[in-house]
Amino acid sequence: MHILSKQLSFLLLSWVTIIFSQPSLADYTNPFIPVYSKGDDISYAAVKPDVIYESIKSSEVVIPNMPAYKTQDGLGECRAFSLATLIQKYTCDKWKSDIPNCKNPPTDSAISYFGMLAYTNRNVDNTESLQPNQDKARSMMNIINDLSTNGNQLILESCKPFDTLVNSFDMKTLEGRAKRDQFLDYLKNLYTSNKSATEANITDCPECVNEINKAAGLNTDLSKLKKALAKDTYDKFLYALFFSGCKFENFPAGFSPAAYPADSLSVTPKEIKLNVISGLKLGKPVMLPSLCAFPQVGDDCKSVHAIVVSGFKTVCNPIKKTECRDLFKVHNSWGAEWQQQMNDGWVDADQFTSNTSKIKANGKYRIASASVIWLAP
Repeated sequence: MHILSKQLSFLLLSWVTIIFSQPSLADYTNPFIPVYSKGDDISYAAVKPDVIYESIKSSEVVIPNMPAYKTQDGLGECRAFSLATLIQKYTCDKWKSDIPNCKNPPTDSAISYFGMLAYTNRNVDNTESLQPNQDKARSMMNIINDLSTNGNQLILESCKPFDTLVNSFDMKTLEGRAKRDQFLDYLKNLYTSNKSATEANITDCPECVNEINKAAGLNTDLSKLKKALAKDTYDKFLYALFFSGCKFENFPAGFSPAAYPADSLSVTPKEIKLNVISGLKLGKPVMLPSLCAFPQVGDDCKSVHAIVVSGFKTVCNPIKKTECRDLFKVHNSWGAEWQQQMNDGWVDADQFTSNTSKIKANGKYRIASASVIWLAP
C-alpha cells in the first residue's frame, strides 16, 4: 500500500474487516479475526467471541520490548512502517543501555517511520526520489541489504515526525480524506505548473509555502520549495519537499535479511507458519511483506499488505480439549486503536498465513519468494 494513494486508507478499511466472523469461500479470507484467551480484555471486541480459549503457557513466544504501534494513516506505507519496526527493534537490542524502553526511544535513536519511505518508495533508478504509486518497487531483500551495506543511515523522528504530518488529516472521516486528496492534488498541480522551470525562473509564492505548511505540518520555506519545484521529476520534487534538510543518521548495521522461501521454491502456508515461528524463537520479530489483507476470489491479490509478527502461542478450547489453534500476534501499521479492536493483534496463525499472496510463475501460482523475513544475526 503506497504513499499518496487515493484509495481509502487501511486504517479506515480495517474497521470493516472485523465484521467477518467466519472464513469466506474466497481464495483469500480475512486474516484479521481476533481470537481471545482467558485473561484477555474483550471490552473492545466488536463481536463477542463464541469461545474464550486457554493458552498453553509452554508454547508462548512473545518478543519483549517491541516498538510502539504506529499508524500509516493515508500518507504512510506499510512496507516502510514494517521495516522501521524491525530496524527500531534491532537498534533497541543493540543499544540496550541507551534505549531501555523501545516504545519510547530517545530522540537521537528514534527512527522516522515516514522517513523510511526514502528507501521503500524510491524510484528504482534514483536514490533521491519518492515514488507515490510504484509499478516497479524494489524488493524488501534488496532494500534491507542496501541499508546494511551502506551504513544503515536513517532519518530521525525529530526531523520528520509523521504524527505532525498527518494530524491535519482525520482519515476516519470523509472530510479528512477529502482534505488529504485536495492537498495531494494541490502538490501535483503546483509541480505541473512549474514543470521545466529553473529555480531562478520560479515565481515567488509565499502563499504556497503557507498552504503546504498549514495543510501538512511541514516546515518548509520559499527557498526549499523553489529548489524542490526545480527538480526534473515529480518523484524528486516530493523527495525534496518532504526530506530536504533531514540528516541521515547512522544506526547499527551488520544485519542481513533472513528470508524464506528461496527463489522458485514451492511451499505451503503451513511451511510459512513454521518459518515465522522459527524466527520468533530466535527472538526476532518477523515481517510478512506480502500478506493479502482482505477476502477476495482469485489468486491475484489486489490488496497486498506488509505486517510484522511479534508473538506465537497455542490455545485450546476449555470445553472441547482437543480443539486447539495456533495464534500469531501481529504488530500492524494501522494504529493502537486497531490493535485494541483486534485483541492486541492475536489472530489464527493458519488463517493468517493462508493469506500469503501468490505470484504467477510458469503459468501456475505459488507463494512468492522471501514471503517471510527477519533481520539476522
